[in-house]
This record gives sequence, structure tokens and C-alpha cells, in this order.
Amino acid sequence: MAGSAPEDCVYIDLSGASSGIGEATAIKLAEHGATLFLVALEENKLQIVQQKCKEKGLVEEKDKNYRRYREIINSRNDRQFKICRSQLNLN
Repeated sequence: MAGSAPEDCVYIDLSGASSGIGEATAIKLAEHGATLFLVALEENKLQIVQQKCKEKGLVEEKDKNYRRYREIINSRNDRQFKICRSQLNLN
């Protein structure tokens, strides 16, 4: 059963998620309900980890979350960044 993510831990970028510590971390965070953005060099291994994470926790549509996430990352204006951050409850 998935736990709940801490309120201040809504979105998490995790690189090296296809194996080892990165894989274990991704799975554990998924168990606690975190929304993950997984990155790795080996796409086929990453897909396996992604499936394991889906089995452990709630998986939302990646496109919806990714667009909102990119708004924050690509913001060059501090005001826009603050607006995006507040929309995602990352204050």
C-alpha cells in the first residue's frame, strides 16, 4: 500500500534511476506517493523501473505533469517562477 508523500516533497527529479541506488530510491519514493521525473541513460532499463514504480504507487499522466514542471524549469522570470511554484503547491 502506498504511503503519502511529505507535503514539501511533491515533485522529485531522480537521475540514474535505471539501476542500483537510483532504482531503489525511485521505487521507495513511489511507495510513498511521490511524483517522480526519472532520468537515465539506458531507456530500456528505465522503462522496467518505471513499471515497478507504477506497481508501487499512483502514476499520473506524464504529459500533464511534465508540461507544468517544464514551466517552472524554463521560467526565466522570477515572478513567473513564483506563480508556477504556487500552482504546484511548492511553496
